[in-house]
Amino acid sequence: MFLRFIEFSWLAGIGVVFLFFAFGIVEMNLVSSQQIVVVGCGRLGTSLHNALVRAGRLCSDGPKGRGENGEGADLVILCVSDRSIQEASEAIDPGPLVVHTSGASALTLLEKHDRRGILHPLLSVPDGSSNFDGAYAAVRTAQLSDQSILLELISDLGMNPLYVKEQDRAIYHAAASLASNALVALQVNASELAAIANVPPAAINKLAQASLDEVGKQGVAALTGPASRGDWQTVAIQRNAVLSATPHLLDLFDATTAECARLAGYSWSAQTIVASERDSSIIIARTVQELTEAIARVCRDGARVGFVPTMGALHMGHAKLIEIAATCCDCVVTSIFVNPKQFESPAKLLAYPRDEVHDLKIAKEAGAAIVFIPSVEDIYPPGFVTSVKPGPIADVLEGEFRPGHFEGMVTVVARLLGLVQADVAFFGHKDAQQLAIIKQLVSDLAIATEVQGVDTVRESDGLAMSSRNVHLSPSNRNRALALSRGLTAASLLAAQGEQNPQKLEQVVLLELEAESLSVDYVSLVDAIDFCNVTTLDRPCVLAVAATVDEVRLIDNISISPLSASL
Repeated sequence: MFLRFIEFSWLAGIGVVFLFFAFGIVEMNLVSSQQIVVVGCGRLGTSLHNALVRAGRLCSDGPKGRGENGEGADLVILCVSDRSIQEASEAIDPGPLVVHTSGASALTLLEKHDRRGILHPLLSVPDGSSNFDGAYAAVRTAQLSDQSILLELISDLGMNPLYVKEQDRAIYHAAASLASNALVALQVNASELAAIANVPPAAINKLAQASLDEVGKQGVAALTGPASRGDWQTVAIQRNAVLSATPHLLDLFDATTAECARLAGYSWSAQTIVASERDSSIIIARTVQELTEAIARVCRDGARVGFVPTMGALHMGHAKLIEIAATCCDCVVTSIFVNPKQFESPAKLLAYPRDEVHDLKIAKEAGAAIVFIPSVEDIYPPGFVTSVKPGPIADVLEGEFRPGHFEGMVTVVARLLGLVQADVAFFGHKDAQQLAIIKQLVSDLAIATEVQGVDTVRESDGLAMSSRNVHLSPSNRNRALALSRGLTAASLLAAQGEQNPQKLEQVVLLELEAESLSVDYVSLVDAIDFCNVTTLDRPCVLAVAATVDEVRLIDNISISPLSASL
């Protein structure tokens, strides 16, 4: 009986222990008891071995050299060069989980082993005492059952896991190279420049660390300096200094400046500065202060100042505005500013064409004396919160299809008119609704600038000039002619006495439908308030908007009873 009780007690004890393990009442880390061998005595191998020892993992005595067979090991970590991975893995006897630490190499280099994987620490290892805590590591295993072993290993090292697909391995490693090696190269070169000004490397390194901290918080918004705000005058001064002191770094300076400008929404190249410096007949103002000084210097007391605001991507339509301004004004100021408030999304803002060299050439040849190219911060400085509400006229036609567009437009025009203080500003009739809104703005706010409209400039075949025309293929350009053909037909019909808005609109629609264009609107409206009319008994605008294979175009004609003009 006593023996039976002993037997029962022993069996019950085993059962309780089993239940404890099964339900996690007693925690046992089986992975931590595995024997680990690190192969590779370089910086990574030494650092990883030391870190594993500090984490309490069972490691062999020191990292092993190549040729180690991994006898008795449960996990072998190969910290060798990419070209030595396969050779080192061939020396390992089958059985343990074998992983390499390369971000560039595939699992196939370990094909001798059924249990294989990748553990790539995403950090720089300058010596054998590097700390892995807080770093990330790319993890991949051939067998899902082995993944938990690597996950617990990196957890013990204080690291965070990353999962990179095989097809993404090359781009992942390229990103890692840019973030490490490219950054090192930039820092070394920046320190070389700073040393010329007797600035110690520690100061540059401190700046770089702060920038890295900010980019982690803000992304591209962490950009700072002249290239990020479009201050090309300061960029030109910097570039000349680099060219004089360290000409071998000029290409690097140009490339990084161009990339910073691109990320900030600008288009810049070294040719921009070269062209600007070569051109002494035109003044380029990039800040409000420079604009004020330029106007005071060029447009002397009593001079009549003309103003042509643009968003760049200049064409012959813009040139015509500047030419007309130059014929009736003593001094013409042209602005080039891509207004972010007029775009529905950041993607469309970034996609807007920018070519400063081209724009400056057209502005100069057309007769501009001053070109104002401000940054976003100059137009909308910190604390700028004002918006101009354009009223009901902005709710129809373009306002319906581009919500918020006119509010952004009229706000920036009000700001620019206040900065330039021109006697007269010139706008094209092609944007007839915009022109009407600006006239209302100047009238309502008693702005002392006359607004003058200029007839739409057209190509020889009748297509209204637009910065968007460059996106039309030859075949789609022919289809786009339906807009001007339809408006011409309606104009002729109105000149013959037709006053029915529906019939005039239908003439345009027939041309658009014949080319299978996507139509937003065709509408005959009052020329002042852009309200629909029931008959052509006053000055009106016949406006059209249609899309030709994703390129949206607008056009219009002015129509009066018994007369029409295209």
